[in-house]
Amino acid sequence: MNRFAAYLAVCTMLLLHSFSTCAETREKEVTRKPLVIKTSIEAGRIIRGEDELYIADNANGQWIQRTAAMLLQEVMIGDNLTLKIGVGGQFWYSFPELEGMPNTLYTKFRAFIPTAAGIYTFGPDKAPFSLQFGSFSVKYNKESKNLGEYLLRSNCYPGIVQTGGWDMIGGDFFSDRHNEALIGPRYFAQGIQLTSHLLDSTLQQSLLLHMERDFPPMYDISASYIGDFEPLPLVDIGLGVTLNHILPADKKKSTPENRKSRYRDDMYVDPNYPVVPLGLHGQDSLDYIDSISQYIDYYSFKGVKTMARITLDPKYFIAWDKFGKEDLKLYAEAAVLGVQDYPLFYDKILQKTPVMFGFNFPTFKVLDVLALEAEYYPLRFEESYYNVYQEQIPIWDIRGGHPDSLASETYYARLGTDSRYKTFAELYESDDWKWSVYALKHLGKHFSLFGQIANDHIRPYTTDARPEFIPVTRGIKKLTPYYIFRGPWYFAMRLEIKV
Repeated sequence: MNRFAAYLAVCTMLLLHSFSTCAETREKEVTRKPLVIKTSIEAGRIIRGEDELYIADNANGQWIQRTAAMLLQEVMIGDNLTLKIGVGGQFWYSFPELEGMPNTLYTKFRAFIPTAAGIYTFGPDKAPFSLQFGSFSVKYNKESKNLGEYLLRSNCYPGIVQTGGWDMIGGDFFSDRHNEALIGPRYFAQGIQLTSHLLDSTLQQSLLLHMERDFPPMYDISASYIGDFEPLPLVDIGLGVTLNHILPADKKKSTPENRKSRYRDDMYVDPNYPVVPLGLHGQDSLDYIDSISQYIDYYSFKGVKTMARITLDPKYFIAWDKFGKEDLKLYAEAAVLGVQDYPLFYDKILQKTPVMFGFNFPTFKVLDVLALEAEYYPLRFEESYYNVYQEQIPIWDIRGGHPDSLASETYYARLGTDSRYKTFAELYESDDWKWSVYALKHLGKHFSLFGQIANDHIRPYTTDARPEFIPVTRGIKKLTPYYIFRGPWYFAMRLEIKV
């Protein structure tokens, strides 16, 4: 707690310094940029999927519709300080719609703040530095359209991956996005970011201290380093590391010392053991352990995440003006969501490593972007939020997406010994692949049309404004046309208007 208080003290000092800078520049020119007004209408439909109770009828054919608007204002004070503020609101509908539950049908509203930040620039003109503080969006993978951006958007223990959010496509409308060329998902940070631009801005490095806002325990501080090197227009390389929950607000929450989060060295899963009952050798369930003497330590939310990415643009060798700016780009990203191994849940590094790769198809300027992305993430357990949000323990949920599913016939029909998946290996090797097709067309300066077809990590929001515990579109076993067209997927479109 003392380190957490020290972090807050440092933040306060930086803010006070920025405010004093504002006071010193009162006599300087204040430039107010034009007010930006943005609105979006987004609608999509889940063609095949399941809700967190594994009930396909609650997901198949379900429409998801959202309408949002926001105001963004940017002010420059002198030559060094920029202040940004935004406010907005969104009408949305909960998922799933259920008979006999009218609260799942009502139109709902939420307010949001896309940005509330200041940026202070300093240093030599050829190698400037910038200090950003407040609430702001961070995007380090310029090519990612839907998948990827693992370093900041994903959890560590357990390694939960996110896509979308309050918008189905891209996850970038609810941000301070002002560069229309920089599209795709980004992380909404609350903290401080120091960025340097060296070697004529071909080398960009950032240090980020940010407060946890997506995954419990909340209010912990994580520290990240992100590097980007683009020596030629041909290649762009990025590296990053995050010390997740490095400064806990409450150590008892970051490393919960209770009987559900302890472990010993001989815990493992037999891949050939039947799914029901649970195949945890040495114990039938993590909830029924009487003696603590045999355990050596506790799982923790704290951990280290690493990331590497690369982009190749072969247009460097092709001098043809018919290609669009984004055409032909190849890109990939991989991350290790927890460097340290733990028994049972986190004992194999490849099962903690999502890998994404993408390609921008040439459209010869008919579209601005047409991208295909795929992801391979060989988890052994269900990618469920349940233990993180409901139990607040740093382990995968071995029971399924939602506790009520234990009592439902659909759970046993899917996971039982007489079902399609008879063993752990059969079940959790059946959903290793995700895919996404993304399209964008700017219609003049004020209109943009987005489209997306995907099987990703989308988790629509329930009537109590929380995401579904498991992705609605479960992954597929192989990235082949057979599994793609027969597996879960959804489509979505969005119209954006900006004035």
